[in-house]
Amino acid sequence: MWADSIDPNAPIPTLLTGECAIDEHCSGDYSICSSAHKCVECLGDADCTDSDLSHCSSTFNCSECTADSQCAADEYCNPFGNKVADGGECEEKCITNADCSTKQYCDVPECINLSANLCIDDTHHNCSTGYICGTELASSSSPVVKKCVLISGIPSWEYESAKITNITIPLGQTIRLTMVLNTSTSQYNNKGISLTLKEKDTADADDVIKTIVAIPNSLGVIKTSFDLTEADLAKAGNETSYQFYFTDNFSLISTPAYLTVGIFVSPILINSITPTTATAAFPIEFVVNATGENLTTYDWNFGDGKTTKTSSNVINHTYVDIGDFALQVLISNSEGDNYSRQFSISVLGPSDYVNQTLNRKLKYLNNIEAALKNKESFIKIGITDNLGLDQIATDLEDIQAKFEQDNENNLISLMEKLNSVDLPSSIVFSGEGEEDFSSQSSNINNDAVENADGGGKSLSSTAKTQINSWADKNIQGSIKSNVVTFEYEDGSKESLTFFTISLENDGLQDATFFMKNLKGINFDGSDFDTTNNYYYENFNDKLEVSFSVPGEVSIDDLGYFVSPPLSYLSVDEIGETEDAEGGSGSWLIILLLVIGIAVVGYFIYKHFKKKPQTENKQISNINKNLHRIIQPQKPNSNQMIKFPKVNR
Repeated sequence: MWADSIDPNAPIPTLLTGECAIDEHCSGDYSICSSAHKCVECLGDADCTDSDLSHCSSTFNCSECTADSQCAADEYCNPFGNKVADGGECEEKCITNADCSTKQYCDVPECINLSANLCIDDTHHNCSTGYICGTELASSSSPVVKKCVLISGIPSWEYESAKITNITIPLGQTIRLTMVLNTSTSQYNNKGISLTLKEKDTADADDVIKTIVAIPNSLGVIKTSFDLTEADLAKAGNETSYQFYFTDNFSLISTPAYLTVGIFVSPILINSITPTTATAAFPIEFVVNATGENLTTYDWNFGDGKTTKTSSNVINHTYVDIGDFALQVLISNSEGDNYSRQFSISVLGPSDYVNQTLNRKLKYLNNIEAALKNKESFIKIGITDNLGLDQIATDLEDIQAKFEQDNENNLISLMEKLNSVDLPSSIVFSGEGEEDFSSQSSNINNDAVENADGGGKSLSSTAKTQINSWADKNIQGSIKSNVVTFEYEDGSKESLTFFTISLENDGLQDATFFMKNLKGINFDGSDFDTTNNYYYENFNDKLEVSFSVPGEVSIDDLGYFVSPPLSYLSVDEIGETEDAEGGSGSWLIILLLVIGIAVVGYFIYKHFKKKPQTENKQISNINKNLHRIIQPQKPNSNQMIKFPKVNR
């Protein structure tokens, strides 16, 4: 070493800043003299005492990492990290551009900053104001980075009318229309100008689709943008031609200027394609997710010089080379309409494919587990069971263990297993709601109430009113709902709605809670009985029940109500209820009994009606006889009265 060759009697040489012969020549953070006679921070990991910066980099700086193995499973070591000058930093791996900021793009596994006026798309760009992402590549070295271009094709106001074509809104989608307008005057500086989109040649205020207010700059130039949806254009009947009318708020424009815009709402929507990552030299099944009626043909351009046409949205293709390819699919319908969309497909080697796909799905799993961490137990368990997260975690651990064995023969099998793991890329909690309990007469089902009590009693016509009135008076509580949406890589979505019902019974009577038997309903530990396609549960004081239902379900869809016992209600006794097969026989017997009772009653009635008449007749005859005996008969004038002869 240089320090060993110094003559101790020789004068100490003059050292430049940062140079050294021994450690004593150095100070501060850079207190170690290297073999290159430079003051450095470290020569090995042992010199780095900070737990966050415990590794000595190749530039002799203490850093967070020097290799990927020193970072978490979902991170990599960026040797040019921002936290430490000339030191490595653990950064989260990116899989897609969505993992990076808007001014970055993903060059797996690293997010790369976009230079000024370069872009990937309209979401990930570093374009200046007035510029949009173009189609020209920035250089041949990158197949994805493009140049930003100045917005053009928008006429100045001095033109009476100009046609803008090829503005297409896919079915159910939104486009952002960016406009640059030159007023050729500064008179509008800092003054609002209204831009109104209306159907062409209409003056009806009801046909206004969109109105915004823009403020020109000091040169009279307006740069603005706004969104248009299919619903916006539907207000004017989905015409193919519209006019933008320009009027200011200060009467500086005597005649509203306008330009004509040709807008077409496509009846076809291409949502997504899966997968977006493929393996070279291995057949990959691509599935395009599209919406529209009578879709007939799919024209595929794989970006590698190969094209084909199918009548199905599914196709197999093999990429020979590794790299990024622009796959374009054009879909047509029977009406002659068509719509195309381009997707970026990343083609990797088998080992890279397994590595990236495994890391991506492990990241999805970790994100889902993090999202569930602070959720209620029954929601956490419900989602875990619904998605089969425990089994997915086991499968991914098994794939990871086999992949780490570095056995090339396993790669194809591991690829197939990875592709079979159906895991959402994210879960979104939305649609949280809470309502106070409210009894609705329209929800009440008399048959369910009757059968829950064992049958044999029929509710009167006023029962619903009684039930509703009793519930409003005696039942308090709330119903909470929470909608969870699972978003998948192919753009598809599934939902699960969780409910928690909490009720208190302030009345003296027992109560019964009823709710519709919804398809796929899953209760959290509750054991409900069923009748007439309703679940029901008796309770006296309090009731709390939690459950989930597939899909996005509202509280109104539950059809719930609470009923008091039948003893509280107006009912009619109808005897034992027969089963469905014997019901018709029992009614026949009842009918015959009624007829028999009616016949017997009739004869009894006739009997008692006849008896009084006979008795009256007999009494009349007796009276006549008595009258004859008591009252002497008048003699006939021609007849002598003969007295009985008296013997002396």
